[in-house]
Amino acid sequence: NGALWFVSNCNARERLDLYYNLRKEVNTSVEGYGRCVDYYPMHFCSAGSQCEKDYMSKFKYYLSFESMTCRDYITEKFYKAFYHGLIPIVYGPGRKDYEHFAPPNSFIHINDFNKDMNKLANYLQEIHSNFTLYSMYHQWRKTHDIVIDGKAVERIRMCELCERLTKVRHGDITYYNDIDLFYHEKC
Repeated sequence: NGALWFVSNCNARERLDLYYNLRKEVNTSVEGYGRCVDYYPMHFCSAGSQCEKDYMSKFKYYLSFESMTCRDYITEKFYKAFYHGLIPIVYGPGRKDYEHFAPPNSFIHINDFNKDMNKLANYLQEIHSNFTLYSMYHQWRKTHDIVIDGKAVERIRMCELCERLTKVRHGDITYYNDIDLFYHEKC
């Protein structure tokens, strides 16, 4: 009914602060599990476990809060939310980066609320009480699937890569002299 977060990297302070500020809001339920926010061993779920599946089936939202806000830094947290039927609430790179990888109206970006947890909590309450709005975040499921198993999609990814490389136009190519600079310039 509320938001769930599994977290084990305790070094990313800003995302922990966002989590604690969201928990303070009275009109939304937020639960976090992992050594950063909850010290009960019974809540430690390994990735892909039945434990994880059981927890995720009880919530509407998943806090897909990344440890870094670098360009294109979007990890499995984002896709895991989709896979388990939750709406990801994202904190990480900008909205445009997520829009490159996700269908429209499939996630909530924390920057849309200027990191104001009260505004976000009110919006989550609005989604909770408005089935049409809630359904909008799941419309993409009619035309898209989420596959987490890398082995199952490996052949497809290689075929897609090959196809894209053979169809690339000269004007579509971007060259970088310093890939490290490119990666870190938006961190």
